[in-house]
Amino acid sequence: MEGKVTTATDLGARAIYELPLLDVHGKIQNVSIRPDAKDGRIRMLDCVAFVADEVLRIWEFPEPPLKEFENFTSWPDFKYSAISYVWKGNPTDQSTVAAANHSGYLTVEGAEKADPISIDVLRAACLASLKNDGIGRWRMVSRAEYLWLDRLCIVQTSRADKNFQISQMYRVYKCCTQCLILPGGIGRLVPLDEETAWANRAWTLQECLAPHYPLVLFTWTMGTAKCIGTSAFRLKEVGHGTGCALARFIDVVRACIDQPMRFTACPLDAPLMDWSKPEAGTPVDIRVFGKGHADLFALRQARMNFQNTSEPDEPASTRRCYSMIWRCALMRASSRPVDMVLSIMSLMGVSLDPAAFGKDDRLQATRALATEIVNNGGSADWLGMPAGIPPCPQMSTFPQFAKTDVSGSSEFLVAGRWCSGRALDDWFFAPSNWEWPDRGHLWPWERLYGSIDEAGYLKFKRKACAVTPATANAPSGSKFQWPVLQAMDGTVWRFQDDTGHGSGELPKMAAIPLWRFEEQPKVNEYGIADMQFGRRAIKFMLVKQHTVGKFNVVSYFYVYDEDQKTWKSRVEEWKEYQFEVGGPEPLLTVRTNEA
Repeated sequence: MEGKVTTATDLGARAIYELPLLDVHGKIQNVSIRPDAKDGRIRMLDCVAFVADEVLRIWEFPEPPLKEFENFTSWPDFKYSAISYVWKGNPTDQSTVAAANHSGYLTVEGAEKADPISIDVLRAACLASLKNDGIGRWRMVSRAEYLWLDRLCIVQTSRADKNFQISQMYRVYKCCTQCLILPGGIGRLVPLDEETAWANRAWTLQECLAPHYPLVLFTWTMGTAKCIGTSAFRLKEVGHGTGCALARFIDVVRACIDQPMRFTACPLDAPLMDWSKPEAGTPVDIRVFGKGHADLFALRQARMNFQNTSEPDEPASTRRCYSMIWRCALMRASSRPVDMVLSIMSLMGVSLDPAAFGKDDRLQATRALATEIVNNGGSADWLGMPAGIPPCPQMSTFPQFAKTDVSGSSEFLVAGRWCSGRALDDWFFAPSNWEWPDRGHLWPWERLYGSIDEAGYLKFKRKACAVTPATANAPSGSKFQWPVLQAMDGTVWRFQDDTGHGSGELPKMAAIPLWRFEEQPKVNEYGIADMQFGRRAIKFMLVKQHTVGKFNVVSYFYVYDEDQKTWKSRVEEWKEYQFEVGGPEPLLTVRTNEA
């Protein structure tokens, strides 16, 4: 028998805002919680009041309760859902506007540039939060009577409250009963076959990795069913006649990666072998997060590994997903560049003060995050991210930062032209198992430890090989062979096994071994993108000494790891050097005045 459900009043919360929904019918209503809200407090919407009483009620708690709830001590029965969405979602068509105009929209003081909040969409989210599947294999949603929506639960006119909420954001999502993902935004729900910018936005990465149960809420009119294609998953109708349904986030992401392009929506009792028959169901082209992009594969692997590791808050303990988190973040966008860092810091087990950085100061925030990671025993797992992207001029251990905008697009300057980030992404991923087959031990250079100074230089000891430019060309149709290799930027280099350097003399140019990766074929023979079909490779970092004792990253090499013993014995014979890698341009601070 279920115990008593803890309510907001049980925890001393007070209602700071109430709005009868009847007052919103047919118009756009501006909402301000500033008069009664106190900075630095957690707030929640009341789902029961919204659905049953037709009242928008916002509760404010007397003190931040999330640490206690996270430890399941004083908040074991308090349940709430969190919403993940983009502030600028998919455009709303005229038919949707006409239907929604009856119920009305909300705008929020201090956030008027964002899409208006549809009362109908908010009602659908409340209804989804109030559903209950119980427990078991097909558990999808557990009844939660409260809802956290950043637009309404943060004082948008208060920088102090915003900074506090940013520092608590990870806990808000980690502690939620479930996270409801609205890919098309809060203005309208979208179907599974409509692409959105959700997977391109900075904050949504944390919002799908931190929660235990992330779910996608979308328009759907075929009832509770299952989608069958190269994989199969369930879709659960929120309620009869609601026109919307839920599916597990991990299932939808995989469907956006997998081939063939179409799935088939079938009744729950349809046998799996009938999915390809035209009469079996309705074809569905699932692409709500995009289709077949490398960053979606990285997102899926990060989600699986982040939740499966027993130590997700200790970056020194595991590398299985942190490199993929860095990759996902690289391809995302935000109207505030600093949010590209603040949105992932807690995923890395780091807490930075948001007030310490201007909204455009992504460089210094990145340096601060990287410094906290490596100076506290973590590895520089960001090294070797998509090598087709040129190094950052001021902090070359990182790729160039993208030009981003509020629409979610990210572009990189390559060879004088702007290129889409997704077009430059590669299919190299950190494998989940770093042991050598048949040897039972790790590739000795799988991690890179050191420290980072104020100028952003990564200091570390590492074996390396001197390299010199090579003019030889590979025969037509063939690949370069050791000791001549081609870097990812197209330049060709000769490895000098016998460097001739003294014990303390640094080479002018060097190749530094990083970790092993797997090149994931986009589609295998079964039409599925999966790690087990990957081809192993090793990446090397090409660095150049630009001033005495200081290096910058020029490019990367990768070699397919077909002869593991040869590469291991080869690298073991190289000399070890003390490197300082960063720059070459100075790292400047960008401060921006904010309200």
